[in-house]
Amino acid sequence: MQSVIVTGGTGGIGSSIVQELCAKGFLVYVIGHSHEPKEMHNMVRFHRCDVGKLKDVEQFFKNIGHEAAEEIIALVNNAGIYGDDRGEELLRTNILGPYYMTNSFAAYRRAHSFSGRGAVINMGSAAALHGVTRSPLYAASKSALHRLGTAQALVYAQEGLLSINTLVPGPVATNMLLERKDSLEAAIQHTPSHTLTTPREIAEMISVLIEKRNHNIVGSIITIDGGRSIS
Repeated sequence: MQSVIVTGGTGGIGSSIVQELCAKGFLVYVIGHSHEPKEMHNMVRFHRCDVGKLKDVEQFFKNIGHEAAEEIIALVNNAGIYGDDRGEELLRTNILGPYYMTNSFAAYRRAHSFSGRGAVINMGSAAALHGVTRSPLYAASKSALHRLGTAQALVYAQEGLLSINTLVPGPVATNMLLERKDSLEAAIQHTPSHTLTTPREIAEMISVLIEKRNHNIVGSIITIDGGRSIS
C-alpha cells in the first residue's frame, strides 16, 4: 500500500483532499496543529505537528520512519493561515512550513532509496497573483510560496527525487465563504466563469498530480480559479 502526507488535513479543503485520497486507496498521514479530524477514516493516521517549527517536522518524520511500512509517495502542503493579525505564525506556517516539510520529505525518500520520483503539491492562492485582498500578508506569503515551489522543484528535479508543483485555487466554496453572503456574491461576480472552485475539484487535481508524479509535470503553477488570474 502507498501513502500520502497531507498537512492541514483536518477541515475545509484538507478534508476533501483526504477523502479523495482515501477513496483512491491511499493511506493518508494527516497533520493537524490543534485538533483531530471530526471523523477518522480507517485509512487515516493522525499526527499533531506545527509545520512552522523545524523540531516538530523532524519529530514527525522520525515517528513515521518507525511507523510506516509502506512507501510514502507524496506530500500535500495544504496547511495555511489567513489574517494579518496572526503575523509571525502566518509566515511560519505558510512559508517555512512547506519549506521544512518538503526538505524533510526529500530526505526521507533519499534515505529509503525509493525508485521513481515522489510528488509534492503546494497549495497556493489566487490572492498571490492579482486583486484586492483583506490580508496583504497572506497574499505575500502565498506569492513567496509560489516562488519557493519553483526553486525547490528545480533542485529536486535535477536529483530525480521529487516532482514539485503548486496548485492555485480562486475563491473556494467552503463554509467560511458560503456563510458570508456579501463576500460570496463578490467572489462570484469577479470570477469570469461565475463559478467558485470546489474542494472536490482541488482534491481531484491533486490526485492527478500524484498519479503523474513520474511524468514531466515539474515546477508548474496550475490555476483552478475560473479565469480570475487572466481576467
